[in-house]
Amino acid sequence: MKEFELIYEQTFRNIFNYIYSLSRDHALAEDITQDTFLKAYECMIAEGKSLNKSWFYTVARNKYISVTRERRFLFFPVRKDSENELFDLLPDGNDTPEEYVLKKERSERIEKVLSQLCESYRTGLILREYHELSLDEIASIMGIKRTYTKQLLYKAREKFKFIYGGKDYE
Repeated sequence: MKEFELIYEQTFRNIFNYIYSLSRDHALAEDITQDTFLKAYECMIAEGKSLNKSWFYTVARNKYISVTRERRFLFFPVRKDSENELFDLLPDGNDTPEEYVLKKERSERIEKVLSQLCESYRTGLILREYHELSLDEIASIMGIKRTYTKQLLYKAREKFKFIYGGKDYE
């Protein structure tokens, strides 16, 4: 039980942020995250499985895809609230009000560009850039080969840059 509590503490926020970044729906992200951890608990207790980070992302992604297919909710609306910290750019004490506004506008522009990408490009970029997962972890989560993951991320970055306007987005 302590092992599960430790995994929960280490992984819950990342899984929630990942699903929230895909759906932009706080309640949906909570539901899917809870379902993911319920399934993890069942696997660990009933089946005695040892679970890794990729397992959680894969289960959460599959649940998200399943729910969105049911709802026919396959878009990535731009956030209208600040319930999630994933895309928030808080001032670090050194930012002037002007710098803070510029960072916030840039963050919103990035979100809009992400919303225009196809699901696989958006998922790949979010997992790599925001969650800093390895190519192997992304491949496992998305159910694709590592070489295709590299291609997908390359194409996703190119498409992102094209939509963003060719400007540096890092």
